[in-house]
Amino acid sequence: MGKYTKYLIYFPNGTNICAICQHVFNRQKDSCTTIYNYHFKKHHVNVWHEINGREPEPDNYQPVEKKPRELIQVVEPVWNPHDVQADTPDYAKNTEIYRSIMQLIAGAGLPISFVDNPVWRNFCSVALPKLEYKNENEFKKYELPTLYEEYKMKIVGELEEASSISLSFDRWIDPSNDYQYVGIIARLKMQSGVLIRVIGVVEIKPKNDTGEYLYEKLEELVKEYKIKRKIDFIVKDGSLNVECAARLFGKPSFNCIARKLEFAVKSGAEKSFQSTLDKLLKFRSIFNKSVKAKREYRNIELSMSYFKNYVRHRWNECHDLFKGILMVQQEVDSLTTTTYEDWPKFTREDWTTAQDVLDVLKPIEDATRFVEYGRIGMTSSAIIPLCKVLIREFENINKLRDFCTVFTKILVEELEVYNENEFLQMGMLLDVRFKGDFAEEKWKEHLIDKLMKSAAEGKLQEETQPNDSVRRLRDNPFHRFMREKRSETPQGTKRTQHEIIRAEVQIWFNEASDSEANPADYWERSTSREKFPNLYRLQQEYLHTPAAAPETVGHLPLNRTATSTNRGLMNAEDFSKLLFLQENIRITGLGLEFPPFYFDDNF
Repeated sequence: MGKYTKYLIYFPNGTNICAICQHVFNRQKDSCTTIYNYHFKKHHVNVWHEINGREPEPDNYQPVEKKPRELIQVVEPVWNPHDVQADTPDYAKNTEIYRSIMQLIAGAGLPISFVDNPVWRNFCSVALPKLEYKNENEFKKYELPTLYEEYKMKIVGELEEASSISLSFDRWIDPSNDYQYVGIIARLKMQSGVLIRVIGVVEIKPKNDTGEYLYEKLEELVKEYKIKRKIDFIVKDGSLNVECAARLFGKPSFNCIARKLEFAVKSGAEKSFQSTLDKLLKFRSIFNKSVKAKREYRNIELSMSYFKNYVRHRWNECHDLFKGILMVQQEVDSLTTTTYEDWPKFTREDWTTAQDVLDVLKPIEDATRFVEYGRIGMTSSAIIPLCKVLIREFENINKLRDFCTVFTKILVEELEVYNENEFLQMGMLLDVRFKGDFAEEKWKEHLIDKLMKSAAEGKLQEETQPNDSVRRLRDNPFHRFMREKRSETPQGTKRTQHEIIRAEVQIWFNEASDSEANPADYWERSTSREKFPNLYRLQQEYLHTPAAAPETVGHLPLNRTATSTNRGLMNAEDFSKLLFLQENIRITGLGLEFPPFYFDDNF
């Protein structure tokens, strides 16, 4: 039995597959393991270390005591004993084709019954004549669980590498409203960036539509993945069930700012410009169904499709819709005056309202863009400042006062909740863009108390002696002179830990905030870490958390008809696996890790 045997899957024809990444090895003429050694050393270095021993450590290496890392259990693909191609040379190739077809079904939102469609079978007979065809039941029995385990193993590896994890929830409902699912979304902070993964899908039925049930499922997932100690916080979507589950889970949590802004904008629209918005939505719906209109008015089609497909933030949907329609105002007037009567007609008052809506919503667009940075987006440290800035802006806007009043009222109510959240307050105080400009004095004192508590636990920096740099110099005449001079200088009394911390915090708040700085870049500078060593250690807990729940790319309504069809063809467990695959299509490299910016200012 070879040393790589337990990581390989053997087939009767002599070929074998890597059980970790499904790489196919050709049949070997002898017992040579060179090809396996090269593959595992390059692609699975941890497994290679375990088999062949650890790499030699450098001379200055100091081992760190930590809990031994458990090996990921290798899950072998489900073996189909009835597969008639198990003894053929093309088995490995056919296996990869079946895997790709399953990815196509999951990623494109196709009904799984599509594999039994006569047209598809005809295509396979022409394009893949050597492929032994599998029917719907075989795909559900063998290919679906195999691909699910493959995706899950990759996510387990990513979760182990992540330094911190945040959780959020997204509810999916099928068109008939017969089935509801809650996706549990994890945002992974990796050394190279940020990853977003759906780690679980929970079916919600009327009898278990409770916060306690959602909490139980969340605990099961966290225990299975062994990630509870890495979870920093939970972003809530505002529903009562998620609120209950987050409270029972016991981790810091706050309401998603994106959902709150979306609710405030929609509520304000109902009191102010709903009639114009309804016309716009009706126009877009009719236009998208009219082949003739799309052919004759290409600019309108471009504008509608552009803003339909590239809505990055939910609360900006109204802004994007009105901006898109105003860019093609003349074409829209020309179209609606020369077509059938069922097309909505935009009056002069409608166009004036549209421009007013764009002007009123612009502060939201400007403010949210201002507090975003890089690929991380908006962090939780910006939530309280953003709310205060928007409240002030909308109190001074003279247009669409009904909208502004409703929007401000909702934001003021939510700000009261945010103001009592310690996690958000600490993040804001440690953000170089805001510091104490938006905080009350009690939270500044709370920051000092938190630092003192960490000092008592031995986590903070001791005071350094003056002229430490002198001790690092070589022993030369200048060094001896400076050392003697220092011994003649009277030394002051060593300060207490409380005095050290209070002085550091005082210096931090005395320096002006930099509203255009990147917090991550600021704290990565050696000068910042040396000047504020205690604050630097504390900010690592607060400044890398997103302000809003990440939105998945797939979403249940990817293909509404296919979704309902698949749920009728599958049991709850298999359908949850299919949604899991659909939402994690990014793992294959076929999906974007981050949504693109939704428009360019020069468009």
